[in-house]
Amino acid sequence: MVVRDALLGAQLLKGAYFARGNVLIVPYVTGEAVSTGFKTRTEENQPYVAQAVGDGWDAYIEAEFSDAAVQSGGNNVREEGIAIVLAKTGEVVRRGVGAIPWRKTIDELSDKLATSKK
Repeated sequence: MVVRDALLGAQLLKGAYFARGNVLIVPYVTGEAVSTGFKTRTEENQPYVAQAVGDGWDAYIEAEFSDAAVQSGGNNVREEGIAIVLAKTGEVVRRGVGAIPWRKTIDELSDKLATSKK
């Protein structure tokens, strides 16, 4: 549900925000994915949504959940979900627990990209 909410929020801001920020969303579901029995949802089929491929994702995400739990002082990070935003350089621009403030995140990413071009 958290992944779907994040993708729906992103879909509402698509277009100029995602093109300007060079944003690619890679949703990663932990645990068992819930099947609805329907075909791929519209928000999963956008040009800025990709699938996680390759090895190492489980370990990376588990480490991020552990760090987020320590930093937030809570154990509900799995229910709320986490977002890790990277610049094209691979540098982490933002980490957060819960709902993603897409507009602010894309602005921060755009600022980071502009700074790295100077």
